Amino acid sequence: PKFIRKKTMAQRLLLVEDSVDLIEVWERLFQASGFTVEKCLDCKSALSKLADSEPFDIVVSDYFLPDFNGLV
Repeated sequence: PKFIRKKTMAQRLLLVEDSVDLIEVWERLFQASGFTVEKCLDCKSALSKLADSEPFDIVVSDYFLPDFNGLV
């Protein structure tokens, strides 16, 4: 049917969350939805990953992080 999206290459998602427990839950949820997930526990490592890797399709970030807020 037309409404079923064809499976294409998984979108890359960068997940930024300082809680180890939450990041694992979010990772499983996004992977089950077809995303390729890369994780960072703080803003500094996320900014580094954004600068040094292929572009991400989506960034999901906790707002309250220990080193910066999630809007940096």
